[in-house]
Amino acid sequence: MKKAIFYQIPIIIILCIIFSPHFISAQEQSEKINVCVDCHQNLEDTLKDAVTNWQESVHKKAGVYCNDCHGGNPNDSDNAMDEKTGFIGIPKPKDIPKICSRCHSDVTMMRKYNLKTDQFNLYKTSVHGMRLFEKGDESVATCASCHGNHNVLSKNDLRSPIYRFNVPLTCGKCHSNKEMMKPYNIPTDQYELYRKSHHGKMLLENKNLRVPTCVDCHGTHGAVPPGVTEIVEVCSNCHSVISEYFKKSPHHLIKKEGMPRCINCHGNHDIQRPTLEKFTGKGVLDCGGCHYPESPAFKTGADIKASLLEAETLLKAGNNDIALMKEKGGNSFAIGHLEDDMDNARTKLLEAYSVSHTLSIDEIKRRTSEVVSISKNVSETIKGMIKDIKLRKLGLIFTWVVIGVIIMLLRQKAKDWKRIIK
Repeated sequence: MKKAIFYQIPIIIILCIIFSPHFISAQEQSEKINVCVDCHQNLEDTLKDAVTNWQESVHKKAGVYCNDCHGGNPNDSDNAMDEKTGFIGIPKPKDIPKICSRCHSDVTMMRKYNLKTDQFNLYKTSVHGMRLFEKGDESVATCASCHGNHNVLSKNDLRSPIYRFNVPLTCGKCHSNKEMMKPYNIPTDQYELYRKSHHGKMLLENKNLRVPTCVDCHGTHGAVPPGVTEIVEVCSNCHSVISEYFKKSPHHLIKKEGMPRCINCHGNHDIQRPTLEKFTGKGVLDCGGCHYPESPAFKTGADIKASLLEAETLLKAGNNDIALMKEKGGNSFAIGHLEDDMDNARTKLLEAYSVSHTLSIDEIKRRTSEVVSISKNVSETIKGMIKDIKLRKLGLIFTWVVIGVIIMLLRQKAKDWKRIIK
């Protein structure tokens, strides 16, 4: 009995500590319920929204409270907004990046969240940051413009303005505003162009989050318009293989400012999926936009188009033949082997598209000739199989006719025997 009581003593002590006034006070203190929150949650409109939005933010979860950004004394209702306690109210645009950097440039503090700590330094090198700090332009984007203010959410939160799917709209909030962009002489159709582009359709219609958005080309905190000499490097972040081929082309070897780079053929915000017509087209972004039809360069483009078109046509024909063979109930093992061949041909054609950026007709033909050879072989094999099926069907029909004739003869013979017996 004494032994049992002895073991219960620690439990009794723990319960007494938990329910003691001092423990409850410490627990309340750890939750940091302060007068800013108590007051604003009983107000109306935007003054109440500040608390409501903050309560859903990553800052609330991280223990960042009103006074950490706005200053003041959160423990004294009479002096909460006293300037002597550091209260600043609504921060000025120029102060916002500095306030955010107090935490976000702290390596020790950000290590816990695996966040980079160079954002403030990058921002100072951006077009936004340079105009803010060097020219005092308070109309430019600051941290709050993109991340929000009280309702800062994780970039993985679907509601966040910096969630990948929402980035174009977030940038467009300013860059589609004609009045806001007028002083900078910046076009305001970038979002509409992007929305109709191949990248935009993949993101906004197909919900493919792997395609580039504004920040992949312009950067995030260090946002700047890519220069002519940087375009290839920017595009190569995704199109690395094509970039290496392009660097072997005459276009890249010409070092003159403004000479052909990715955007000169594909555009920038309105990039469309290219077709073979680009090699002989007369549009601004086509070969004919720079080269006269009589020029050797234009002829090279026409030869490249012809080579790729032949490969495309025969590849399509081979796949159509396989589909026809399936409809006719061809041998599944043989068809499977031919499908593998066509997959190989398709890979060769995709490689030829990439190699076309070298503008080397010999290198392109070396790959398209393989596509042509494989596709022709598959089509010829299919034709042979279809011919064999037809012959088998004719043979089967002939066999059934012969069997039918034999049956009729036997029946007639049986009738004759019956008459003889009678």
